[in-house]
Amino acid sequence: QSWLTRALAMKSLTCLFAALAVAVATEGPVGKVVNLLEDLKNKIETDGEMDEKDFKQHECWCKKVQESKMEMIEEGQKLVKVKESEIVEGKAKEDTLEKEIEETKEEVETNQESQAKGTKVRDTEHDENTEQIKEGETLMDGIKEVSKVFDKSSLVQLRHSKASRYSPKAQTIQGILQNQFQQTESDVKEVSKEETTATNNFKDWMTDMKEQLNILENKKSDEEKEEVETEVEIADDTETKVDTEEQVKADAAFLKEAEKSCAARKGEYLNRTELRSVELGGINKGLEILDAKREILSKTFKGSFLQLSATSATSATLKLQSALEVLKAKAQQTQSARLALVVSEVQNALPEGAFTTVLAEIEKMFEKLKSEAASDMKKKDHCKSEYHSIAKKSNNYAFLIQKQTAEMETLENKMSELESEKAAAAAEVAEIDSDMDKAKNLRTKANKAFLKAKADDETGMAVLKETADAISAYYEKHAQTAEASFVEYDPDKLSDKRKQLKNEEKKYTLSKADSQKGAADSVLALIERLVQNLGTEIKDAQADEAKAQTDFEKEQKLLQTSKTKLSKKISSIEGMLATHAGSKEEAELVQTGTKTDFKAQKDYKASIQEECDFILENFDDRATDRAGEMEGLTRAKELLSGASLVQEQKTPVPLEAKEKG
Repeated sequence: QSWLTRALAMKSLTCLFAALAVAVATEGPVGKVVNLLEDLKNKIETDGEMDEKDFKQHECWCKKVQESKMEMIEEGQKLVKVKESEIVEGKAKEDTLEKEIEETKEEVETNQESQAKGTKVRDTEHDENTEQIKEGETLMDGIKEVSKVFDKSSLVQLRHSKASRYSPKAQTIQGILQNQFQQTESDVKEVSKEETTATNNFKDWMTDMKEQLNILENKKSDEEKEEVETEVEIADDTETKVDTEEQVKADAAFLKEAEKSCAARKGEYLNRTELRSVELGGINKGLEILDAKREILSKTFKGSFLQLSATSATSATLKLQSALEVLKAKAQQTQSARLALVVSEVQNALPEGAFTTVLAEIEKMFEKLKSEAASDMKKKDHCKSEYHSIAKKSNNYAFLIQKQTAEMETLENKMSELESEKAAAAAEVAEIDSDMDKAKNLRTKANKAFLKAKADDETGMAVLKETADAISAYYEKHAQTAEASFVEYDPDKLSDKRKQLKNEEKKYTLSKADSQKGAADSVLALIERLVQNLGTEIKDAQADEAKAQTDFEKEQKLLQTSKTKLSKKISSIEGMLATHAGSKEEAELVQTGTKTDFKAQKDYKASIQEECDFILENFDDRATDRAGEMEGLTRAKELLSGASLVQEQKTPVPLEAKEKG
């Protein structure tokens, strides 16, 4: 392609020199040729300077883009490595927290199991001790009853037996019973003391266990909160890493495209510079030849001057017609209205020979075509740059919108999960409130039932005691009389006759006032047992009521603790929801701005699209048409320049006069 371009440049120079060959007949034409060549040389050098200036600016832009993008890529890669490291650390921290949470859960479960087992063992021990105390008290009551019987039996034996025949067996039994009573009483006191000590120790142990449980649950809550925060940090770091990687890829692609474009532009510049050097070399060579052959040209024009003068008008007319034909052909080929206008100018110049005017118009058209070419190139570069900028910004905005949408979806999912957790916690709170109310109602009913049963038992005891007192009052009153008549005489001291009378008297005597005392004693003993049973029942009921109340208070306390924790959890969730809602609102505002910017890019593209699409689609065709127009103008200019030179020699001038001039 370079050699082809050079050949075309040499061909243009050959045509130029051929057109100028006619004009070298005199000193005037040679000067005209030299001036044209100097003008052409200056224009080419000016084009070279402008190209060099544009190329240097483009090189500066390429260097700036390369340095900027390389720095952005390097910073992006560093950020990716940092985020990868943070993600690894975050996952390691998350794994550690999961293990710690599991360990804490196990400790909580172990603590709760220990409390349950300890409570069960304590309840069993309490029941056993209570049973032992009851059995001891029952035994003590029995010993008391038996002692009373032996006290009465000893008194009767003492009164009916002779002093020498009296046996202290009753006292021995009484001593044994007394020892048994004391031993049982001591055992009961010891068991009661052990029960009190065990109860206090159990309360202290339970207090410690509950404090440990509270610490463990707070620790677990803190670990779970830290785990959630770590998960959020990992998600943010991952998102930043992905975004940065995408940006690095986009920057690398842009850098590659920019380097390719810069290399292509540099190749074009170097190629054009080389061609311009060849072109200038040809012009300089032509100027050297004209300058070196000036005397020869002067002698040549001296001998053929009259012939040239005689044929000058015909030659100029022929060249003008040739230029007209060239312009007509190019105007038809390129469908150029501008060339058609030049054709009209040439046609008007035919009868008048106004070559200078036509040449001036051609020069103006040359400048116009160059200006149009520069304008088209500027528009093309501007449109390509703007399209590239719009595409880059639009892609970035689309990516940001997608990213922001994903962020808002993530926030919405988190908020939905938190709402579900909040609803579940609120449901648990409501369930706890319901359980507490139910337990309170049941406890109230049970307490009322206890109080009623206790009152009934106390009333029954009072009635039984009143009955026993009434019965006992009779026998206590008449037992003294019976005993007095029983011991007021000694049967052994009576005479036989008296004994006989007494024996006969017994056949006709009435029953004694205390003859039914044995049966009454059985009834009183039964009443006493009933009273004791009622008393025991009241004690047992009181103990059960106290235990039920204690259990109720413990249960209420545990439920209240759970409710407090759930309330704190709900407050924490509400705080997180408020934070997420604020983040979502902020993200929505940011996305609204991004969408506005995205739409602005679309609107801007729409505003320039018609003009830019036209110039981009028709740039090559317009350049080709201009090249055809400039080729026709160049050929016409060559012909018209020669005709103009010949026209200047219509009036012969003596060579001597010319040399003097």
